[in-house]
Amino acid sequence: MERPRQPQFSQAIVKPSIDSDDDDGLSSISTTLKNPPTSRMSRKEDALAALKEDFDNLTPRWKGVVHTAEAEIEVQQQIEERARGINEARRMKEQILPWANIKFSQFIGNEGIKAKTLGSREYRKWERIDFPAVGENMSLEELALYKYHIDLGGGGGTTWSGTFHKLAMPGLLFHHVTPTKDYFHDYMKPWKHFVPVQPNLNDLKEKYDWAQSHQARAFRIARGGSELMRYLSSPEGMEERFRKDILEPLRAVINAYIPVGQTTEFKGKTWKEVITQSEGEGNMLPILKCTGDSSASCEKIVGKEAFLDRKMIRRFTNVEGATPLQGNRQLMPWAHEFFVDINKKPDTTRETALFWHIPKSGGTTVKNLYHCTGQTLAHRGGVDPKFGYDHKDELVVFKPREDQHGKFVNVDTTIKEGILRAKELGLVQSHVSDIIFTMEPTFAGQNLYDKKNKGRILALFRHPVDRMVSKFYYLQVADWERGYRPDWANLSLMEWIKKAELKDDNLIVRKLVEKSFSEPIDENDLMRAKAILRRRVVVGLMSQMEDSMHRFNIVLGVDESSERNRQCMNEYFGKSKEQVGGMKNANKHPKVCSGY
Repeated sequence: MERPRQPQFSQAIVKPSIDSDDDDGLSSISTTLKNPPTSRMSRKEDALAALKEDFDNLTPRWKGVVHTAEAEIEVQQQIEERARGINEARRMKEQILPWANIKFSQFIGNEGIKAKTLGSREYRKWERIDFPAVGENMSLEELALYKYHIDLGGGGGTTWSGTFHKLAMPGLLFHHVTPTKDYFHDYMKPWKHFVPVQPNLNDLKEKYDWAQSHQARAFRIARGGSELMRYLSSPEGMEERFRKDILEPLRAVINAYIPVGQTTEFKGKTWKEVITQSEGEGNMLPILKCTGDSSASCEKIVGKEAFLDRKMIRRFTNVEGATPLQGNRQLMPWAHEFFVDINKKPDTTRETALFWHIPKSGGTTVKNLYHCTGQTLAHRGGVDPKFGYDHKDELVVFKPREDQHGKFVNVDTTIKEGILRAKELGLVQSHVSDIIFTMEPTFAGQNLYDKKNKGRILALFRHPVDRMVSKFYYLQVADWERGYRPDWANLSLMEWIKKAELKDDNLIVRKLVEKSFSEPIDENDLMRAKAILRRRVVVGLMSQMEDSMHRFNIVLGVDESSERNRQCMNEYFGKSKEQVGGMKNANKHPKVCSGY
């Protein structure tokens, strides 16, 4: 018998998103049932109710199944109300069709093999309750008999073959519009070639009802879609697609191409040399070398002879068992573009160091030490009014005291307002500062540095509990600090913690991804922050302060063999002095011990 040309959706779905570990979703539905169902119809209705509660979280194709179940139950209720006997009910069932018929005909099993849903173990429980998740596959000839078609996306967008075929058929296409586009979607115009459906399918029934009540307009749209496919499949259409979608984009790439050896930055170098010199920058790994003569002209080049520098290979051997990061996807743009990789050899003639001063983590000691060694520092001390350079409209490098070796630049890079002033004066571009101190690493990175004037980040880290305890005792007495809090002196440490005004929740992560304390952060933010620390920050530990400073000295080019620099190191880390934790400039306070 020929299928009736009644208004009906039909969809052959080949890749349903279903979690077999969740018992095909049936177990999660059964948990919502208060009483065991007594009939197929009641079980079907209970399953539908459970799925509708979780509708927003379903994949588009399972949402289509929900619409189908609603349509079937609606038809069943109509028959039960109007039929006067079983024979009339059977006739009505053949005449009254559900408005939607969206089911899975095939699925991808655990071994990646396509299989039929009908009779399969994975979908058997849906069949037992007569829930319309399972359907038979249709040929294109059968599908073309239907008046309406729907084109649903799976994990990404809609499949190009499904869209092409259904748009070419005589019926009207309801196209699932998603952020994922195929190349030919630009040729398709909504309400001219298809009826658009929202990503969540909330308007699907509304669009169906519109087509039913606007048959002439629906017919014109359906014909427009068929004519578009007829043109795109013709020699003229194929030529236009080839020109617009392949030839012109490739020509733009070819015209923009400059051999690496002819660029200003890498003049005379080969691509292997560039990758070696950029070791770690983008975690680039050449895999194949192809001549382009044929599809078989490629040879593998990963191995002993792949690189001039063996360090590159070691970075991809994953010796610690962790998954290597892919490219720079997890790096914030400012960290990727304006700061060098920690594995790149330091070059103080081209880089300006940025020291991230994390509160109560030894930053003041670092500043004083490098002031002692004679470095030029960009710090808030440079805008102290007593020196008279804070309102100058040009950069000034000066000695705060003649008996000291260190110098200041007249900008305050510890705060955002000062960073913007330093940007206007071209601080990094002038190369007058050896180290820039800041408490706003992201803001400083975005505003002070650029691709031609890159930096290198250094930071000292401290155990967060120790840092917060130090902050509590320090700000009680530090009347020279902006955050001076004498009222804390009346509180015990436990009382202060319970006041919930710490405002240090995930400070490190927030500063690196530039999120305020009022904004939520998630695991993605944590991963981005860790990527920046791993690949862009020379890390020091306050618990190993002296060793950390030796590391910083190497990066900054500080010669520890000079008499003056040795004296500075001894002054701050000399073992003969009575210092808290082996450090000068430490704020003494009661210690907090770990408990159980």
